[in-house]
Amino acid sequence: MSRINELKKQNPAFDKSVLDYIQIILSDFKPKYYELFLNLIKNKISNQRFSYEEFKEDLISYGIPLDIIEKMSYQELLFFTRFVGSFIERDDYKLIREFAEYNERNLIEENDITKIKSFEQLNNIVSLVEIKSWNKELESQSIVLLDNDQTGWFLIKPLTYEASKKYGSATKWCTTNKNNPEYFYKYYKGVLIYCINRKSGKKVAMHCHLHDMEVSFWNSEDTRIDSIFSGLDEECIDIIKREIILGKSNYDLVPDELKSLENEYQYEDELIPLELPMADRPTAAIRIINETIPQNYEYVADEIVQNREISITMTDIFPDWIMNQS
Repeated sequence: MSRINELKKQNPAFDKSVLDYIQIILSDFKPKYYELFLNLIKNKISNQRFSYEEFKEDLISYGIPLDIIEKMSYQELLFFTRFVGSFIERDDYKLIREFAEYNERNLIEENDITKIKSFEQLNNIVSLVEIKSWNKELESQSIVLLDNDQTGWFLIKPLTYEASKKYGSATKWCTTNKNNPEYFYKYYKGVLIYCINRKSGKKVAMHCHLHDMEVSFWNSEDTRIDSIFSGLDEECIDIIKREIILGKSNYDLVPDELKSLENEYQYEDELIPLELPMADRPTAAIRIINETIPQNYEYVADEIVQNREISITMTDIFPDWIMNQS
């Protein structure tokens, strides 16, 4: 028995055809009515003006090979397109193909397929392969905040769209979308940090919108999560806090020579509203400082922040406290 036949036997719910479903919904009638209903559906489909070319283009955009698509009948193409569009996300399809390709090349160490239970787990496995292939090429297009060999945590601020795609590969982050750079240019107007674990392959993105100081964390599935469920250790969280208080967006840190590389991607209608003016940042920053610094330092923070109309760092405010945390 072939493996596909074994799977059909083990998963009968996934081995049903349109005829099987017709039989289910007309189970209290004679089989001749199954044929009637099937013929009616076939005629209805043939009389509706579905676009064959649109179906083809949609499937091709997923990455389905053209030679496979062209072998399908009109009815097969219709049902296949509906199935793919309803149940298969583009990124999931891409991810499982990447896993299969890496596995066939013997690049995946933990390759017991039966132990993989989620797409997030699959993301981490594929991510590990890609992390090992990193080179120094894009380091100049990013700012490394942490590279800890012991914990495996690697924190980076991508400064270009290319760097964002590279370090955010094997995730569903909108900032890594290969067909739409708009999201990256939206988020890099704030503080955008990619947290990547070289040992586990885990990836977490953090973004702080400097206009209202809203902080958000996102797992590799691009689902927003609370920081306490991010898996980031204290060292990572401390670095993120310092970057937020520093208040320098990724865009602020892009050298002029790199900005010219981005012109091909950016359009005026993608420009993001101005960040919180520097003079107004103290009011927002004070809330973060008071939430993260021990209470006995609160009055110090208030006085320093209110009298400085520039961005500040944790070290600026509490050099002795920072030293004690390291």
